[in-house]
Amino acid sequence: MEKEENRHLDCYTFDELIDQDADFSDYLDWLEAEVKHREIDQKYVPLACTKEEFDSLSKRRIGVSRYDERDGWIDGYLDMWLDDPAKEHISILGEFGTGKTWFAFHHAWIALQRYRDAQRRGVERPRLPLIITLRDYAKALNVENVLAGFFFTQHNIRLNSEVFDQQNGKTSVALWLKEQILLRQACVVLILLKRI
Repeated sequence: MEKEENRHLDCYTFDELIDQDADFSDYLDWLEAEVKHREIDQKYVPLACTKEEFDSLSKRRIGVSRYDERDGWIDGYLDMWLDDPAKEHISILGEFGTGKTWFAFHHAWIALQRYRDAQRRGVERPRLPLIITLRDYAKALNVENVLAGFFFTQHNIRLNSEVFDQQNGKTSVALWLKEQILLRQACVVLILLKRI
């Protein structure tokens, strides 16, 4: 029932509020085009991975877990890791040419498909995958410069200035992004490519 005193009130889902804060459409189009240009959507080969297990008290290695086809490959492990609210950081290590970059783009592309599907259906969206190739920011002086270059220069993502915490009269992209990660709305993948 509409009441006169409520005429200035609007009701939004959390995802609709995020949409008001930032327009990621150019970035999402870039990610899809990059995956197709590299032919990752057609030629990606699933990767197995191992994880060393350590005793939490003694810190001694107690074994190695393997994630292969039965476990959903490395994709299954990363999905499980992302679903654990206690997890904050993961590093994927391997020799040159083992598929780390392709995996990052592949996983982000799968996440992008889930995100766009949820957006189309009007249901709660999963995390937004953000791929930041650090080679593009070799001369950046700090994290804030990397994020500003990624958001504003490379992908023309316009963030609503009201979402920023003000610190000494300066807006902070890093604080906004950290908040999105803590709210489990974004997942950042940093790709460190050779010769930065």
